[in-house]
Amino acid sequence: MMPAFVSPRPAMVVEGRAGRFTVHRVEPPAPGRIAHISNVGRVCSDCAAPITAKSRTGWCRPCSAKHLNSDPEIHARRIAGIHRKFAEDPQFKAEQAARMAVNASTPAAVLARVASGKRAAREVLARSDIKALTHSADARARRGRSVTNTKLAWCPEEWRDSYRRMLSAGTLAKDAKAMILDTVRVQAKREVAARQRAMAEKHARDLASRY
Repeated sequence: MMPAFVSPRPAMVVEGRAGRFTVHRVEPPAPGRIAHISNVGRVCSDCAAPITAKSRTGWCRPCSAKHLNSDPEIHARRIAGIHRKFAEDPQFKAEQAARMAVNASTPAAVLARVASGKRAAREVLARSDIKALTHSADARARRGRSVTNTKLAWCPEEWRDSYRRMLSAGTLAKDAKAMILDTVRVQAKREVAARQRAMAEKHARDLASRY
């Protein structure tokens, strides 16, 4: 890199959206002149790391990325963009899923997940404030509801007690599930037929009232 020499002209302080910075005139050995911009004591507003005059946010790159990644609106736009891309290009979605499955199944990825879980258990889950939250009666009730909603997602809520009673009586889970789903289907057909009859009767009454 060729040496540059700062001219004896006084520096000029310029106000910009990113703050105050100084413009020096620099004279390279080759003919011609260029403008050199350097920041004057600018630091990140979060971590006090030095930043350049080009920074428009007032943050360094790591802090800027942290703020962007924690912004709910930006996160929502990113998720919407991913969903839109997957909907428009099913092949791309399939390729991404296959790539992630391969990457997640490598020995290094498995070891990394195990290490991450152990670190979370040691540094987060073992904390007294976290234990107070995760072991409370309300937290246990929420976990129970979540497990039930996952395992019995196929079963309407009004039939879940009946399903449990059938299991307690010795009915096999697959048989109890089949009986409940058959009953639900029959009821749904009856409800549809009843609505259709009601609509037909109303239509007949409307026609009769016109004459």
